[in-house]
Amino acid sequence: MIAQQILNGLVLGGVYALFALGFTLIFGIHRIMNMAHGAVFMAGAFVGLYTVRFGLPIWLALPVAMVGAGLVSIFVEVIAFKPLRKLALADAVVLRQTKPDDAGRRLRQLSLGSDAVAASALYELAHLSLFRLRAPYAALAAAREYQRRFPTGPDAADALWIRIEAHLDANDHAAAREAAASYLERFPGGAKATRAQTVRDLE
Repeated sequence: MIAQQILNGLVLGGVYALFALGFTLIFGIHRIMNMAHGAVFMAGAFVGLYTVRFGLPIWLALPVAMVGAGLVSIFVEVIAFKPLRKLALADAVVLRQTKPDDAGRRLRQLSLGSDAVAASALYELAHLSLFRLRAPYAALAAAREYQRRFPTGPDAADALWIRIEAHLDANDHAAAREAAASYLERFPGGAKATRAQTVRDLE
């Protein structure tokens, strides 16, 4: 009896740990609390149940249940969470004009992911920090983070240009010249190439 209760506790604890791990991973990456996590877990359980009821062995039902839960999770991501992150980004960009501090906090949260929304949020954070908050060092940090994580992202040239402007704003002309040389090397035909040449030739 005691051994059975210990086994029950271990199984139940494993289920709770699985839930906690899922919540932590999703919230840690996207900063969105996935309240559908339990429903996805239940969907996998039902897939496994009906797999067994259709006569397939339980060892086959386990991977089928995992695949089924994964497909449900992808479906939820595509129809719910991805559009939600895009709306949050648009909301933060609108707030940039009236409440730049609130916009900065939201953009920092959105920039923690690894998708296109996170890349756009990180660039917008760098832009906001430099041109609205007048915080060149914060802008530098965001622009460098963008270049590190999204070196070929759609805003890579603009992020590098923000670095140049931030260095100039901080009166660090040597770093600005170095960043301008990097801009000309990577984006010789970029929109700011002429200005970058001027910065590179600063004394």
